[in-house]
Amino acid sequence: MKILSLKKYLIYAFFYLTPFIFIMGISILLHFTDAEKYSITIAVVRLFSILGLLMPALYYFYMYFKFKIKCKKISPITGVIANWQHGFVRYTGSVIIKINDTEYSTSAYFNYDDAKDLVGKSVKCAVIDETLIIYEILD
Repeated sequence: MKILSLKKYLIYAFFYLTPFIFIMGISILLHFTDAEKYSITIAVVRLFSILGLLMPALYYFYMYFKFKIKCKKISPITGVIANWQHGFVRYTGSVIIKINDTEYSTSAYFNYDDAKDLVGKSVKCAVIDETLIIYEILD
C-alpha cells in the first residue's frame, strides 16, 4: 500500500535535493575554471544552498524513513478531515483531523488549495508521535 504522507515527504525531499545538486555541480565546475575572483561568492552560495536546500532535504528524508518504519507496525483508522491551515512556506498547507477531542495535523506538505478541498473527506490515517499520517483518501 502506498502511503500518501510518505509519498509527500519523499517528493519534498527530492524537491529540495535537486536544486542543491545543481548548484553544487555548477560551483564545482566554476572551481575548476578561472573563477578565482568569484571564490568568495561561490563559498557564500554553497553555504546558503547547504542551509536552504540540503537541510530541508535531509529533514524530509529523515521524516520519510522514520515514519516508513513506524507505519508498518500500526493499523490505520478511518477519520474525517475537520479543518486545514496555512503552512509556514507560501502555498503550503496541512490538514487537521479530530480524534477523541484531540486535533492532529499533518506536516505542511499539501498545496493549500488541495488542503482546503480535502476538508470533509474521509481518510485512512494513523497518529504516530503526535503527527498525523494519512494512508489514503477514501472519498
